[in-house]
Amino acid sequence: MLTLYHYPPSAPSRAAVLVSKLLGIDIDIHILDLKKKQHLKPDFLNINPQHTVPTLVDGDFVLWDSHAIAMYLADTYSKDETFYPKEPKYRARINQRLNFDCGTLYPAIRKICFPIIWLDNDIIYENERLLLNDALGFLDIFIGNNDFVVGNHLTIADCSLVASVSSILIVELVDIRGVENSVVLVMEYLPCSLSDVIRYVEKPITLAQTKTYIQMCLSGVSYMHNNHIMHRDLKPSNLLISHSGILKIADFGLARIYKKTDLRTYSHQVATRWYRAPELLYGSRTYTPKVDIWSVGCILGEMIHRKPLFPGETDIEQLAIVLGTLGTPDEIIWPGVTSLPDYNKISFSHTSPKSWKTVIPDGDKQSLNIIATMLQYNEAERPSAEEVPSIN
Repeated sequence: MLTLYHYPPSAPSRAAVLVSKLLGIDIDIHILDLKKKQHLKPDFLNINPQHTVPTLVDGDFVLWDSHAIAMYLADTYSKDETFYPKEPKYRARINQRLNFDCGTLYPAIRKICFPIIWLDNDIIYENERLLLNDALGFLDIFIGNNDFVVGNHLTIADCSLVASVSSILIVELVDIRGVENSVVLVMEYLPCSLSDVIRYVEKPITLAQTKTYIQMCLSGVSYMHNNHIMHRDLKPSNLLISHSGILKIADFGLARIYKKTDLRTYSHQVATRWYRAPELLYGSRTYTPKVDIWSVGCILGEMIHRKPLFPGETDIEQLAIVLGTLGTPDEIIWPGVTSLPDYNKISFSHTSPKSWKTVIPDGDKQSLNIIATMLQYNEAERPSAEEVPSIN
């Protein structure tokens, strides 16, 4: 029986666990609590004098370093070459991605995460953030239009990279599991979502709670966008709340890496309809993270109004409700609208914009002004998460 010494918060350690599960290897996982200094005990130092995790024990053979472990397991125990092909050029590309992880991506992530986890320091310096942004940009180049980091097949390189990137997800990653050709992420348990809070009739959400939750949401969105990630499916049910009342962003299934310098196109069939930005409803494939800002505006309005602002049953009805609220757009207030792919597919009667006080009678002036800034047709006019005025 193989034994793997593992510390769940460690990205390299999670990568080794993922590879073992991906290959279907029966392995005994022995968890070490680094915060309790269990890795410095004599019995473990006899196994690994560098006292690092992950550490693999295979009989009288001991190996540490997650990338070395991944390659060893794939070569020794894999039933075939699926996850670590022996074809020289293919394998060289996989090895290059592994080297990128240990030499570039993970060190950039560790510079930010280590002080937060171990030193209780919540300050992220600009040079560290830029370093991480560059690393994520390279990762985006590797993926390109493929499904994985080396072409369209899952390899051990994906295990290492997803373990590293998972360190910066908003919701804590507890475990990673491989199921056939899929990767399953096990996230921390959070007892309820913002949707549950909004619909809890016995104890309606207060205005103070509303403003606190939206401020936490904007903080998370700011962190995502600063790291070139657009969520593309923000909604109350994807905003989870911990026992201590901390709101966290979850469900990154539709998230994509975004860079201004790239000319990538994206699917417009994203975001749950009620929170979908108008450029998506008109079929745009060259949108920006400002689609998330629109969603946050819808969420804020829903918290105050106690029901969705734009509850369309179809895409056409959804667009009709948005136009009926904001008024009919034109090239003056929304430059480029007439060039959007689906603009000429359907026409609506001309409408004038409604007052937000009419739409959300219970909203206070400050909240309504913020909603108005986020729910603008022209995405260039919507503020970034950092630019949204602080809500008292």
